[in-house]
Amino acid sequence: MNRRLKSILMLTLAAALLASVASVADARTKYTTSKPVLSGTPHKDKTFTASGVITPKSTAKSRATVKIILWMKYGDDDWGVMDTYWAKLSARPAGQPGTRYARAITIPMKGDHGVQAVQYRNGKQVSKSPINYFTVQP
Repeated sequence: MNRRLKSILMLTLAAALLASVASVADARTKYTTSKPVLSGTPHKDKTFTASGVITPKSTAKSRATVKIILWMKYGDDDWGVMDTYWAKLSARPAGQPGTRYARAITIPMKGDHGVQAVQYRNGKQVSKSPINYFTVQP
């Protein structure tokens, strides 16, 4: 094997090892999405905010997006997706971990509903929150 080919193979092997180490480290990252908190008691046709925190912090290297799913109770125990929204992400004060998410929501009907946040990194779902159930008042 000539020297040049050997150097190319060694560089390729080193790059593959570095990529796998980064992938393993990324796979060990624990992503969490907090249960959405409501800004107040939801009323029909009145805007309220669903917000929470995702960890780790969203960075340029690991950009996060958060989708808010609005659930609605259709029957005795039948729940379905009423709507989905993209949340706005914002930095938290220094010393507090994670990134804040928030979205204003208006529900046009009374009844049983719920909101759930789903966190995505690089287009893949990495975590989701428990559902916050509530009743919309007339």
